[in-house]
Amino acid sequence: MKRKNKTIPSLLTVTCIVLLISFSSCKKQLDINSDPSNPDNVEAALWLPHIETSMAVDVGFDARYLGRYEQFFQYYGGSTTWDLMGYDLNSDNGGYLWRMLYFDMGQNLNMMLDNAAKAKQWDYVGVGKALWAWGWLICTDYFGPLAVKLQGNASPSVTEYDYDPQEYVYQTVFALCDTALAYLNRTDGGVSQSNLSRGDLMYNGDRSKWIKFVYGLKARAMQSLSNKSAKYYNADSVIAWVNKSFTDNTDNAQVPFLDQSSTNANFLSPTRGNFPSYRQSAFIVQLMDSTVFGVQDPRISKMLVTDMSGAYRGATPNAGDTGYSSNGGAWRLKNLYNVNGNSATQSNPGQYVFAHVPFPIMTYAELQFCKAEAAYKKGDMATALAAYTAGIKGHMVFCGLKTTDPAPAAYLSNPDAVPADPNDLTLSMIMCQKFIALWGHGYVEAWTDLRKYHYTDIDPKTGEQVFVNFTPPNPLYTNNLSKLVYRVRPRYHSEYDWNFKAIQKIGADKLDYHTQEMWFSQP
Repeated sequence: MKRKNKTIPSLLTVTCIVLLISFSSCKKQLDINSDPSNPDNVEAALWLPHIETSMAVDVGFDARYLGRYEQFFQYYGGSTTWDLMGYDLNSDNGGYLWRMLYFDMGQNLNMMLDNAAKAKQWDYVGVGKALWAWGWLICTDYFGPLAVKLQGNASPSVTEYDYDPQEYVYQTVFALCDTALAYLNRTDGGVSQSNLSRGDLMYNGDRSKWIKFVYGLKARAMQSLSNKSAKYYNADSVIAWVNKSFTDNTDNAQVPFLDQSSTNANFLSPTRGNFPSYRQSAFIVQLMDSTVFGVQDPRISKMLVTDMSGAYRGATPNAGDTGYSSNGGAWRLKNLYNVNGNSATQSNPGQYVFAHVPFPIMTYAELQFCKAEAAYKKGDMATALAAYTAGIKGHMVFCGLKTTDPAPAAYLSNPDAVPADPNDLTLSMIMCQKFIALWGHGYVEAWTDLRKYHYTDIDPKTGEQVFVNFTPPNPLYTNNLSKLVYRVRPRYHSEYDWNFKAIQKIGADKLDYHTQEMWFSQP
């Protein structure tokens, strides 16, 4: 960026003016801000792969911490700050999504949009707007207030900036989605699937799938507001948007990886080896081993691992994996996330999303459960049951199962898992099945659901917890002051170090800021 001093001309400016009288090439020769080896005008196709990759990798970085809040998994020893719904003070742990939004996407995405607009590549513009919407949504659900207004007007002269409230961030998400749809539906100018496919890792340039993605994003955002009044939430809109979104697993939004080395592998895969100390939770085991639904889920062998005795066991926040011992023990959980188990005699090449597979950003199953919840809330039980069943079937296929095989078919016909009468469907069934479908990859979305129901809310229809058997840690992290976690603190090094006045305005200087309830979860 070229900078101009508007008050006192620099010596270079004066010299250049004089020389312009004699040399028309003065500006070209004296432009110290231009580097011919690194051109300023980079085509959109070269920006997009990095941006899409960062979506998956950066979610993976923070998954190691967030996964313990929502009890996807726990640290084998238990009682760490994150297992106890706390945080690491003066640390960037848990702050990678902030980095993703403002750095890995950030100006890279703005520059991609600027280049695409100049080239009239409206498909790239539509994709860019959709990615901004996704970024704002996932990060506001994670952090709360964000600096949205600044992002479109970033300037080197701005060193301090205020955060915009979550309500404004949500408004921005919906507006960006509508703008994205307008551009993605254009066919004029430089719109070209072959050109978009050069940069698009997720959908290989298929605009029709991007359009479905945007409708799915709108449905996800709207369903997150289901505690709100009609001013913000409309169940009919959720159902309509899901109907315009994914039709099956072939539409899933996923980021592929070469998985040749730690530099180009799925963050969850054994190639990266990022999860050697984490164990599947007791909560997810109970959702699948017949404790909650009364019948063992056929997906359990595809998603979870057994201990050395062949039993499905899970860790808890305070106790962790109590049977773990580096020197042996009565039982051990196989290492769920790494290429090897806890014993040299065990070998697990990785399975489910922890294998050499693409990282899911949004799935057909998730959206069907959004539809089921929306229909349930408006009292359309037939639509709710149909979407609920479709969500389970879709996730079974996602796990590599055939719904017509004996075990999946038996599960689908068991009234404890899939009721025959729509009026027997409960909110607990919908949300627990959605948690299963999100487990391992839908980190922020599953946490949003848990917070929306305040972790332990009661299903008024059944009198049981919405998330059956979810038990918060006891005791909680000291700084929680006996309150549950609702948000992650802003990134330490870029916010507490450099933008502390804005931190104080939103109360993030308080040690229990992370326990303040989110706007989206409040009535």
